Amino acid sequence: MMKSRKKPLLLLALGILLSTAIVFFIPFTYSKTIDVPFAIVKTTELVIYPNQLQKWFLPFTVQDQGEVERVYKPKAGLKWDGYTLSLESSNAVITQYSFTNNKEKLSFSIGVEPEIANAQACKVILQFRSSLWKMIAGSFTPLEQYAINSIDNFHDYTNRTERFYGYKIELGKVVDTAYLYASKTVPTGDIKAGQIALYDTLLAFAREKNAKYNGTRIFYKEPAGEGSTKLFASIAVNSRVLVQPDDEIRYKMMPMGKNLLIATYRGPYGKVDAVYKALEDFKRDYSLVSMAIPFERFKTKGYGFSPGDTVDLEVCYPVY
Repeated sequence: MMKSRKKPLLLLALGILLSTAIVFFIPFTYSKTIDVPFAIVKTTELVIYPNQLQKWFLPFTVQDQGEVERVYKPKAGLKWDGYTLSLESSNAVITQYSFTNNKEKLSFSIGVEPEIANAQACKVILQFRSSLWKMIAGSFTPLEQYAINSIDNFHDYTNRTERFYGYKIELGKVVDTAYLYASKTVPTGDIKAGQIALYDTLLAFAREKNAKYNGTRIFYKEPAGEGSTKLFASIAVNSRVLVQPDDEIRYKMMPMGKNLLIATYRGPYGKVDAVYKALEDFKRDYSLVSMAIPFERFKTKGYGFSPGDTVDLEVCYPVY
C-alpha cells in the first residue's frame, strides 16, 4: 500500500523537476516579427549598413556621452560607450549579429522576408536563444531587452515618415483643378521681389476677369542658367477664364483626383529645398513616377517670403 502511494508522488516530483528544467534551463528561441513598408533591397540595407543601424538600434541612437563609431572592417558594426554591435554573417535572407558590452554577450539574427501580397513591404524577424522563464517573466538581460526594444524602434522608424524622411508625407489627391498661371526669369538674388510681382499680376488679372480666386497659391522655382532662376506662380480659381494668346497669364487645368504626394513643412522658407529632396527619396523608395513638376502650396497668408521667414506650406508632387 505504501509503495503504491509513493509512485504517484515520485512521478509528480519528476514532473515538477522536468517542468523546472524546461522553464529555467532548456534553451528557447525568442522571436518577434514586425512589418516594414519597404521592398526587400531597401529593408536589407537598413539592417546591415552601420550608418542605417545607428538610426534605430539601441543604445547607439543615444549620443549624449560621446560619438558613435561606425566600423566597416574587418566586420561592419557600431561601437559606443562600451557597447559593440558586429555583423557576423549575412545572406539574402538572414543576418547574424554579435552584441556585447563589458559584462555580457548576445548572439541574435534579423531575417528579412518579402510580403507575399505586397512587393513593396517586408516582414522583419528578430530571433535569439533565451529561456522560457525569461519570456514568461519578462526578465530579459539588458542586451536582450535592447534587441527587443530596437526592433520595436525599427518598426516605428520605418513606419513614420516624420522620422524616416524628416517630414510628414502622405498620398493625397488633386482637389483644386483650375489655375491662373504665370512665370518669369529673375536674377537669383531677386526671387522674393519676383514672387511678389507674379502674384500681384495674377491677383489683379483674377479681379479683372471676375475669376473668383479661392485663396490657394502654389509656387515653384528652378535654375535658369548662371545667376538666374525661373519662377512659376499660380492661383486657384473657381470659374473658367478666357485668356488671349498674347496674355502673359495662362489658364491651366490639373487633373481632378490624380495622386499627389504631400509633405507638410513648417520652418524657415530658405530651407524648403530639403523637403523636395525628401519627396524625391520617397518617390524612389516606393517606385513612384512623376506626373508633373512639384510645387509649394502656401498655408501662411501672403507671399514674397524671405529665406528667414517662418512659413507653413505643403510641398506637393503629382505622381503616378
